[in-house]
Amino acid sequence: MKAVVIEGKKIIKYRDVEDPNIANDEVLINVKYCGICGTDIALYLGEMAYLQTGEQKYPFIPGHEWSGEVVDIGNNIKNFKVGDRVTGDVSIGCGKCGDCREGRFNLCNNRFEVGCYRNKSGGMAEYIKMPERHLYKIPKNVDFMGGAIVEPLATAVHGIKRKIFDLNENILITGGGFIGILAAQVASASKSTTVVLTGRTKEKLDAAVECGIENVVNIKERDLQEYLKNLGILDNINFCVECSGNIDVLKQCIEIVRPGGDISIIGFYESNETNINFDDISLKNLEIHGVLASPNCFKSAISLLEKGLIKYKPLVTEIFELREIDDAIKFILDRKNKSIRVMLKIG
Repeated sequence: MKAVVIEGKKIIKYRDVEDPNIANDEVLINVKYCGICGTDIALYLGEMAYLQTGEQKYPFIPGHEWSGEVVDIGNNIKNFKVGDRVTGDVSIGCGKCGDCREGRFNLCNNRFEVGCYRNKSGGMAEYIKMPERHLYKIPKNVDFMGGAIVEPLATAVHGIKRKIFDLNENILITGGGFIGILAAQVASASKSTTVVLTGRTKEKLDAAVECGIENVVNIKERDLQEYLKNLGILDNINFCVECSGNIDVLKQCIEIVRPGGDISIIGFYESNETNINFDDISLKNLEIHGVLASPNCFKSAISLLEKGLIKYKPLVTEIFELREIDDAIKFILDRKNKSIRVMLKIG
């Protein structure tokens, strides 16, 4: 089959690789779409932490935001058949340990992550194989492009679900990228009182408005606290979802969220250096939640798409064929963070 292979730092090839062979509990899928995530770019640039620790080794097939059609099933498969439209988890647990039995397969010590951890081949290929327990059917009214949105949407859902909140809470989403815009839509779908999204890039924030986010703040142009004061919620932000990967923005979340509030952190930070006053966390009795992957959130994400509550097409900046991977990478890097999500069309 044809696949995209990262062979070394800044070395990426479109070439022939061996077809996957499925086990009795696995399903073979013809991939239709695969998104290019920031993680994939970090892997290409050689900057991903897993490469530094040796938990990911060259060469490998990247891609964890994918959708496709089932073309073969193992002998023990019960819930899927040839022709089913599917997508799948990024974290693949062993299914046997305590964390897996409790549904926390993203924390399994023996887990693989599709396309980015322990060399589990990803979705930038004509075919991918997956264990049945980590697959989900795509509804008829959701196209394959939408199916490839499910994984990042599920991550956004996980970030929101880290806190149980009521209908009277105000939510601040920081970081106007792909995940941030999706998280703002998820929060809006929860019918919370007010959702505010911040960012620094006009193109991305314009797309957020096109997706129906009412309160969008370009923090390069407007003072966030003044904006929140004008909305009448400056002292009543119950929940922050931090998606920017900027330490200073995280610090601002800690300052803004009300006493007893919560902060979910999605993604990774470019620097571990921080001047955060950790006493503020204690004195305000805050809860801070890390968000790793999207365990048990795919069904919720799929339901949101099925109900038409998530707009994703304004977030797809460009579509390339799989064989155009060099052009796709160049497009992302040349756009200097102005692209939101670039897709590879495969099937």
